[in-house]
Amino acid sequence: MKKFVKKFLTIVVLISYVLLQFPVTLLAQGNDTLNDGDIVGTNPVTSTKDANGVELKKTISKTNNSNEYEVTLELKGKDQVVSQQSTAPIYAVVVFDTSNSMNCNKYSSDYLGGKYCSESNPEKYTAAKNGARSFARALLNNYPSSQIALVTFSKYGVLRRNFANENLDDVFFGDVDGGTNLHSGLIRANELLTNKKIPSNAKKYVVIISDGEPTYYSLYANYQNSGGGVYEVALGDGKRTTDEVYNNTLSMSNSIKKYAEIFSIGYQLPSGKVYKDLTAADILRNIASSDKPNSYAHYYNANPAMVATAFSDIVDSVLVNVPAGTNAVITDTIGDGFEFVDGTSGNKKTFNVGEITEEGKTVSFKIRLKDNLVPGEYETNNTSDNGVNVSYTAYNGAGVIDSINESAKAYHNPDLSYTVKYYKDSVSDSNFITEETGTGKMDDPITVNKNLNVKGYVCNDNKQYTINKNDQIVTIIYTRKNTLSYIVQYFKELVNGEEKISDDDDNTFTGKTYQDVVTKDQILNNKYYSNLPIFGYKKGIIKTDMPYTIDDGENIIKVCYERRTDLSYTVKYVDKDSGRLLSSKVVPDVKYNETYKETAIEAPEGYVLDDDETKTITLDKEVNELVFTYKVIKVIYTINEYYDDELTNTYDKEVKYGEELTFEEKDGYTLEVEYLDDNVINLYYTSIKTETYEVPPKTNVNNTYYLYLLLSLIIVGLVKVKKLD
Repeated sequence: MKKFVKKFLTIVVLISYVLLQFPVTLLAQGNDTLNDGDIVGTNPVTSTKDANGVELKKTISKTNNSNEYEVTLELKGKDQVVSQQSTAPIYAVVVFDTSNSMNCNKYSSDYLGGKYCSESNPEKYTAAKNGARSFARALLNNYPSSQIALVTFSKYGVLRRNFANENLDDVFFGDVDGGTNLHSGLIRANELLTNKKIPSNAKKYVVIISDGEPTYYSLYANYQNSGGGVYEVALGDGKRTTDEVYNNTLSMSNSIKKYAEIFSIGYQLPSGKVYKDLTAADILRNIASSDKPNSYAHYYNANPAMVATAFSDIVDSVLVNVPAGTNAVITDTIGDGFEFVDGTSGNKKTFNVGEITEEGKTVSFKIRLKDNLVPGEYETNNTSDNGVNVSYTAYNGAGVIDSINESAKAYHNPDLSYTVKYYKDSVSDSNFITEETGTGKMDDPITVNKNLNVKGYVCNDNKQYTINKNDQIVTIIYTRKNTLSYIVQYFKELVNGEEKISDDDDNTFTGKTYQDVVTKDQILNNKYYSNLPIFGYKKGIIKTDMPYTIDDGENIIKVCYERRTDLSYTVKYVDKDSGRLLSSKVVPDVKYNETYKETAIEAPEGYVLDDDETKTITLDKEVNELVFTYKVIKVIYTINEYYDDELTNTYDKEVKYGEELTFEEKDGYTLEVEYLDDNVINLYYTSIKTETYEVPPKTNVNNTYYLYLLLSLIIVGLVKVKKLD
């Protein structure tokens, strides 16, 4: 049992160690409401106030830049009241009003609207001087090393005595005269207190006494003479507070308040508003430093009887406090998931802040989350390396270190970008299709478009992609479709169009890849040739351009059996009765099953067409003939036979064109043939009379002459018979 427990504890320790190496994730918190960049945990985080009242505070705030935060470190401490022996040196300037009103109890208006003293009181001025001298003595009594200076002001500020470790009993304050240029008096005080000879740790004070509102302010101009230099010019009417007088006086007091405390005594002030809605007391109160809560006042009202008391109260208010600590150094060690925006290397940032005061000191810097971090919560403090701490020297000289070991966390779950790039066949610029971009959180699925309209290609990538980093690139390869097919379709040519003679199911070739090449050698172009009238068709011709490239879609390769165009037919012109061929022609290079029209030729001499004038022939066999028939022209003659000029016989005789027409001679008659119009022939037979002639005696005339004469008569007779109507 002990061994089991020991093993179990070992496993728990190992698991704990492993888990600590990773940031606390959102899953561990179960918080679905956090957004990227949210700050979780305690913010700000502070150290526990120590015995000196020192407190260090660290605040984390988001900036407008992604994953960037501003770190603000604030250090405060409680000022400590220490003994006279250990105080810092005190430098005090008394700024004293010596205007005409300091010797007057009451003013009246003259006929010009001006004011004049209608009730003088020299004791008023004396009481004020005595109060100032009492202040100096009391301050030296409480703080023997104090340095005191005197500035008086009427129309101009005048330095009556520079800083000295002495009272004001023997100092000349001057005579009352002129208006009230508190601005010039404050200028003199500022010149004294900003002298570089004053120790840097000195406590500085200004004590003002005045019996009225300021009526002048000063400007400085350059001398125009050869000596050069500047001179002071008092501006204002010396009777009232103007905007320029008030604003310049208040501005100078605000400058002094940055390094010194200002006290003011309103000495027998006039009642009522003197500048806008402000009384003279309001003006002196605004010029003085602001009162601290539950602390002493910085403005006092007084009259000649109370002025010494007012100065005494101010001495009591000059309590010298020292900072809670000095030589303070803040060191912030940021969490491992961060880096400094300003490029500082490492994970530590150090600030020398010097004194630790009640007002506090603030420093800041910017950090950002490192790239490619997994989602989770990241500590802004490296608490395992002292987090953020301050080391300082306490007012009593002791060295102190305070630390903050708690950390605000930054929740990191950014929108991560990704790009899906699509290619054909392989990854190359020439094969690039398109790209799609998107954003999401870590481990979100990446949507892949498997339906891009890429001709001939298909996406077969079935992987599930998820976001695992920023600017992630996902490559998707579209491959060529390998489920394509092509069909060889066979046609035979018709007279009008063509007729498909094949079945697609018997001539479909599957398993083809996009852009495969089909050559003509792969096509059985004579597959159906034997099914056709071979004498009328040519062998199969591939009508599709070859080689053929497989396309995405229907792929048809067409084979056509075209009709022969090398056939011929013969046209014969025939004697109808005898069958004798009168003429003929052969028409070559004609197309199978095509119909041609022929027109009969003009009838030969002696013939007439005995057939249709036009005929058609369709070439549907190997030997093709077209016959036109003609018949011989026949003439019917009417024959009239005359014997010795007497008509004895009439008959008709039919004679074919070209047939010789002859008439029989009859014994004892001579024949004379007469051809008349309308195919009428008259035959005249004349009896031969027997007469006895005496034969003349033989002469030298050649008997051959009579023989030629007889033959000529016979030939003439024959020609007349042949004459046609």
